Amino acid sequence: MLTIPPDNLAYVEEYILLDLQQRPIDALGLLAKYFTEFRHNGQYNLCRRLLMCVKGHPMPEYGIGIVKYSEGWLYDRIGQWQDAIIAYKNCLESFHRAGILALDAELWTNIGSIYQDQGHWIEAENSYETARSIAEEQGDHKALGGVLNNLAGLYEMKHETEIAQKYVLRAIEIFKNTGDDYNTAASLVGLGTNLLAQSHYQEALDKFIEALSIFQKIGDLHGTGMALASIARLYQVVNKNVEAKLQYQEALSFFIRIDDHVQINKTMANLGLVLQEEGDWQQAREYFEQALKGYKDYGDQYGIVTCQVSLGHLFNQIGDGKRGLEFLSKAYSSSRVFGFEDQIERIRQLFPDETIQQVQSKLEA
Repeated sequence: MLTIPPDNLAYVEEYILLDLQQRPIDALGLLAKYFTEFRHNGQYNLCRRLLMCVKGHPMPEYGIGIVKYSEGWLYDRIGQWQDAIIAYKNCLESFHRAGILALDAELWTNIGSIYQDQGHWIEAENSYETARSIAEEQGDHKALGGVLNNLAGLYEMKHETEIAQKYVLRAIEIFKNTGDDYNTAASLVGLGTNLLAQSHYQEALDKFIEALSIFQKIGDLHGTGMALASIARLYQVVNKNVEAKLQYQEALSFFIRIDDHVQINKTMANLGLVLQEEGDWQQAREYFEQALKGYKDYGDQYGIVTCQVSLGHLFNQIGDGKRGLEFLSKAYSSSRVFGFEDQIERIRQLFPDETIQQVQSKLEA
């Protein structure tokens, strides 16, 4: 195969298209090589450009599967979740037609992750269980580690910390045994989150720092941002708001750099909470409103509710009870529909009983 100058993408594209007809394996291998490189560098615009380069060109069925897989990953990362689910399911179909079943567990895990991000926890759990069954049947340890790590995250969101810890510890063991640095680090973030929920603050911080070190070593910008955001969250929980703000701002700079809108929204929402705690209500409101708009753009129901609760509480604090009640009503209604028990509990902690009763009466009327 020719040696391609890494800074000459136009030449890469020309070579891929030329080779796609005669040596599709070589062409698709080159596509995957550069897509992976751009992905790890957070260059999502270049990932998209590579995929657009081959769109509409004839290729073997397995090639269509590779392209659809890449599309699914990209759409997931930039928050186009419905497009991601469609791409992953099309990928499954293409691989099956080509007689390739080895990626089934990974694909169902990815689909489950998107449902989880949208707050559709039942669909997420069903997808994960499908993935786990396939991984166990195929003896695919890497895929099993991935689905266990994601299941841990789901149970963490449902506040079932013991089950979550069991899954994440098993995932870490699998990834360490297979030498998978990226997923080891990702699982360490999950374990840190679990320890944080149990108030084991120093142990949680140790795991986050260990994960951060691995992500920095392998040069993964997204993982680095995730680890920094987790450290910020820990500082936020222990009321070290200055440290929390600094870590969130650094994490946000990474997510903006790689154009990761999903994490940009989450980090802005968390920054808003820190600023609200400091009494900087105007800046907090701006962050909440930006995050809410982003969550709505990407259909993240859980994110929408968290921002609505935050805005409802903020407006109550600044004396605008009418607007506070509007956001609270939307958040409470959606929490009941989607089963966000943690947000219902958060509402009970932040709002007076009479205000909650007023919302309940309004919804029942």
